[in-house]
Amino acid sequence: MGTTQAPGDRAVLDVSPRTFAAAWENPAVQASLTAIGSALVDVAGWDAVAVNGVYGPDELRIVSTAGEAALVTDLRSQSFPLRVVLAAAEAAAIGDVAFLPSGALPLEVVAHDFGPGPGAQHPGRWQHDDAVLAVLRHPGYPPREQAPVIGLLSLDLPRDGMRPDDGRLDQVRALARIAERALAEALDRQLWFEAGQAAEVVRDVQAAAAAEHTPYDVLHAALAALAPLGLTEAMGVLAQDPDHVVGTGPGRAWPAREVLSVAGRCLDHQRVLVVAVDQPSAAELGPAQHTALARDLAARGLHSTVLVPLGAAGELLGVLALGRGAGQPAWSETEQTALLEVGAGVGTSLVSARLVQREHDLVDRLRALQTYKQTLVSSFSHELRTPLTSLRSHAELLAGELDGVPGARRPLVAVRRQVERLERLVADLVLLSRAVDDEPPTDLHPTDLRGLVRDAAEVDAERRSEVVHEVVLPREPLGVRADPAELGPALVSLVSAALPDDGLVRLVGEICEGEVLLTVSGSLTTAPGVADGDDLAGEFIDFFRAHDPMVRRLPGSGLGLRVAGAVATRYGGRLDVRRLGAGRAELTLRLPAVPLDPPSR
Repeated sequence: MGTTQAPGDRAVLDVSPRTFAAAWENPAVQASLTAIGSALVDVAGWDAVAVNGVYGPDELRIVSTAGEAALVTDLRSQSFPLRVVLAAAEAAAIGDVAFLPSGALPLEVVAHDFGPGPGAQHPGRWQHDDAVLAVLRHPGYPPREQAPVIGLLSLDLPRDGMRPDDGRLDQVRALARIAERALAEALDRQLWFEAGQAAEVVRDVQAAAAAEHTPYDVLHAALAALAPLGLTEAMGVLAQDPDHVVGTGPGRAWPAREVLSVAGRCLDHQRVLVVAVDQPSAAELGPAQHTALARDLAARGLHSTVLVPLGAAGELLGVLALGRGAGQPAWSETEQTALLEVGAGVGTSLVSARLVQREHDLVDRLRALQTYKQTLVSSFSHELRTPLTSLRSHAELLAGELDGVPGARRPLVAVRRQVERLERLVADLVLLSRAVDDEPPTDLHPTDLRGLVRDAAEVDAERRSEVVHEVVLPREPLGVRADPAELGPALVSLVSAALPDDGLVRLVGEICEGEVLLTVSGSLTTAPGVADGDDLAGEFIDFFRAHDPMVRRLPGSGLGLRVAGAVATRYGGRLDVRRLGAGRAELTLRLPAVPLDPPSR
């Protein structure tokens, strides 16, 4: 809780008039003040007692009276300039209790004229405009002489008709201490209550904002959660899109860019900014800016607005503008502190929402790319199959017609091999497109991997007669859940990637710790997709080819390992690559093992 300097250098708590009013009008406080007033009347002998509460930097207002009803009834709710009263009291004060003789108080602060008392011409008699004032300070701010002023006790019409001596002033001083404790406790309770309300609003706003996943949803949620503050208008704008204003308002054009500029300076100073029609310009605003914003407020039917910067890590992400109309309370220090927390919390939510939105956008782009890729592969394979089939047919016809023609066989054999290579490429692309599909496989059933391994070795042997295949399989079944139409070609791709030169390809199947392993290793050289010194991550990239010039001259599309790895992942397994040195590599396909039903007899 801060303080402001009232005129005359008297510290006054920086609290809104609404908070002061709620504190002084509390029924429990009124009962305490009434009791104190009654004591001053009945015990101390004063027929007119008024307790004044501070309502702002320069306003006192009577909040409780005691004494002769006919005399004090009209005093309630009268207000006075605080600076004049305090200056007069200080001039004659003994401590914080002062007797002010006739003429010491200016006429502008004389609340009443009860008329001359009996024997008013006597020097020691009470005069009709004499007064006793006791300054009430908040005891929680020592030292006392610097404590903020929270009220004033004023006394009139002593029953004995005499001006008070020191003993009577000490009596007043003692009761004034009780009165100021009552006022201080009431004010503290009200401030704690408002702080609790503000904290609840902060929690609600931050929770509502954190539950959203797009920046604009965060803004809408925050503005809706701020409704308990009693707003005439609530608007927000993001720094990334100053032309898109969200929230409630009269529909007039709003100077969003200028407001964002001001909000940036507020964020630097870690504060919110209150702009009011009848208040001077703040440090973050130049005179011209303040005039323009105040004119805009008046045009919108508002008395004040508070600008709340939304930021995180020093970056301005947006601003909230919360407006109140004429007759609504000013923005209290408690509210401003709470709104600064709101700005930080909503700023954090905006960062999270922005990251989520970027992630969603990236996922959408990846999905669109995947869809395009699958469509392209489907169209590509469809468009190639017909001409490749036609080429194969014509090559076979031409081979029959040219049978026996010297030199004709070799180019026809080359054409047929290239057609077969393109057919394998198309088949690999179709299989890869299916394997990387986001949809989970559905046509899976227990399958013995041994038969698929033997078939893959036979297919590869037909394609590469110069390669020797050594297949080592156990007598027990190697059960996996798979679609043979998908896993079979993937095994062919895996085996064909192992060794394209004279040498040995070794295939070993086994069960180990709940997994079916198929290890494929080559000798003397290495697979086209695996060369010494290559980055292992590249081996599973589409169309990856080793950098070794000797290897790049060997046939292959660069899809073999990619297809095998994608199918393994699709089935809940993986494909490992391990270098053995001297140009050799070992490929291990790992799939979850499942039991197979025994063959029926």
